[in-house]
Amino acid sequence: MKLPALKGSPKQVAWGEKIRAERLRVWAESSPERFAGIAGQVTAMTDAGWWISYRDRDIVTLCNHLREDVDLRKLQLDQWRQQEKRREQRERASTRAYLKKELQEEARSRAAADTAGMTPPLAGGGLMKWDGPARDTRTGELCRDPDLPF
Repeated sequence: MKLPALKGSPKQVAWGEKIRAERLRVWAESSPERFAGIAGQVTAMTDAGWWISYRDRDIVTLCNHLREDVDLRKLQLDQWRQQEKRREQRERASTRAYLKKELQEEARSRAAADTAGMTPPLAGGGLMKWDGPARDTRTGELCRDPDLPF
């Protein structure tokens, strides 16, 4: 039987030709009546990817897919997309959880640093006085002392 040339990349064509020869033989031997009914339709398939997708399928599945006009490659692509979508959602959720944990730890460390720096060495609400301008003990910024007129 003369079969049409397969289309695809060189690797797909080489693999598809091997698979096509083996699958046609297996399908013809497993159910000659069914295969006779679909032989024209199956042998007309020229996409190497189609043969690769159907390499493990039995003739009953093949007949059902041909009758219902199901494209196995499209089904596999849809399944792959759904898996990728679920994987991305899991990654986003774990990233959000990680960032939330990091922010909480940063807030705790800031709170601990603020609490440690709030013990005023002198009375006056966290201000240290010496010869010169007053500075906030937590931030180190210059502060205006309300007790000084200048």
